[in-house]
Amino acid sequence: MGLPLLIVAGILIKLETDKGQLVIESDVPDIAVRIVGDANPNSEISLKQGVTATRLRAGKYELVINGQSDHLTIDNNQFTIQNGATVVARIRLEPRVKSPSRPSTVADNWGPGAEAEPELLYEGKPLSEWLDMLGRERSTAGLKDAFKACMSLTSPQTSDRITKALLKTVPGLNGAWNLDPEANTPPRTIDRYTSEVLRRANPGSSYYQLWVKEFESADENWRKRLWSYHNYRDYASATAMDPFITWAERLISQPSVVPLTAESDTFRAADTLRLISRDTGDNQQLIERIVTALKSSPLGPEWWLNQPLVHRDNRDPRNANAAPQDANLWPPALKSHMKKMAVEVLHDQKSDRSILAQACMILAHGAELSKEQRIRVLTAVNQHLVAVCADEHAMAETVTANTEFASLMMPNLLPFSHRNVQFSYSSRASKPYLVVELLDLVDELDGKDLVQDGITAVAKRVRPVSKLLNAASQKDSVGTRSSRQGGRGGFGGLPAVALRWPDLVSTDARTTVTVTVRQLWGQHIPTPRDWLMYCILHHPVMYEAPPAPPQQLQ
Repeated sequence: MGLPLLIVAGILIKLETDKGQLVIESDVPDIAVRIVGDANPNSEISLKQGVTATRLRAGKYELVINGQSDHLTIDNNQFTIQNGATVVARIRLEPRVKSPSRPSTVADNWGPGAEAEPELLYEGKPLSEWLDMLGRERSTAGLKDAFKACMSLTSPQTSDRITKALLKTVPGLNGAWNLDPEANTPPRTIDRYTSEVLRRANPGSSYYQLWVKEFESADENWRKRLWSYHNYRDYASATAMDPFITWAERLISQPSVVPLTAESDTFRAADTLRLISRDTGDNQQLIERIVTALKSSPLGPEWWLNQPLVHRDNRDPRNANAAPQDANLWPPALKSHMKKMAVEVLHDQKSDRSILAQACMILAHGAELSKEQRIRVLTAVNQHLVAVCADEHAMAETVTANTEFASLMMPNLLPFSHRNVQFSYSSRASKPYLVVELLDLVDELDGKDLVQDGITAVAKRVRPVSKLLNAASQKDSVGTRSSRQGGRGGFGGLPAVALRWPDLVSTDARTTVTVTVRQLWGQHIPTPRDWLMYCILHHPVMYEAPPAPPQQLQ
């Protein structure tokens, strides 16, 4: 198993994290430090500018500079190492103070033996003026220039000033304010600029130490905004993320006295840990650490089942008729527990219907079930179908699901039915029909033989619509249908009816479509519920034999 990687200021370092480690961020090059402690006394390290890491045994330590230490300070010079934990210390260069014996001149600043370098400028102004502008300016152009100045003037010597100024001013601004309204790129908001500047001023794990400290003292509004300050590019670095991971582990382990929601900090922390496990590459040690924390937390199915197992891409620009492509989203250990939770939810006849619909989509797309799990799932599906169909109104009702499931919500209709009815749906649609998701799961598991009671219950509910369709089709001969030419996509040359999913309202009011509706329904004007029954009639699970033309359906 490979060691985790840390990339800071162009330096690539491999770290071992099975024991405690010390990360030293140095503003200055070529200095030596001693690490004094009972467990590892008087170890000496030579540092270059940037980041250096070393493993230490658990215990208490002190970091001491060897040799001349004027104008150098150490943040966190006394620390305790624990197994598996990371401690960060930083060596800073304090600016030299000029002698007050005489006024400073340009020659002092630039000539030989000058005690301090001149302050850098951005567009002719020093940092102090830009920070003052940041605190007072409220025009889009002025704020944008102030942020760009902070980005350009960030250095080890200015990072503290810039960080403090941002954290004092930005919480009182509108974080969604777009400072580049004319750009054809994702919005460059105040919060996005702030995140970028803070990262530059506080590289590596220092940023997430700052994030945790700021979050714990923030009010509710500022906490919500701070969640957007995460950078998914960091997820490849376990060391950079360690302060956040440690904090999130502690947060999700705490029992909640109120029901958790998707907007709660616990949910957001768990969501971020799950994303880290996905994007951290092959760092199995970190993945196991995260999965263990999530599984031991009090998080229930509301969180575990709020994401699908796969990402579905329904679009292939080279082939419009190509089958959708599914890509796995999560590491195997997470998928296994999500599958287990979905099976348990399905087996509970009292499960919330929204969670139940998501469990169906998880098990139907990307889950590998054992023979015993398949039988258990289909037995439960049979019972749920009977229960849903017992209430005529409940059968036609949609439930609310996470928008991440939108691409999986379309029903598995028989191909021939698409010549008569075509669907469009929004990627933000989040209202599946529970009865459709149950039927799709039966189809995916090829389980019609184990859900006969459920299929019978569904057939009883759709029988009135089946009779309407049969009555309309019998008034029109096959010869009359097949003689109609010139349309596209529909049965007998007639255009297909376009419906929005899931509200099942026509998106096309052309006269020819109205003719097609009459071919299917006669004088009956179909409601959204009628169209739902039509879809169910054309679901593969509802057929005992290869499909016949609509007028021959029984």
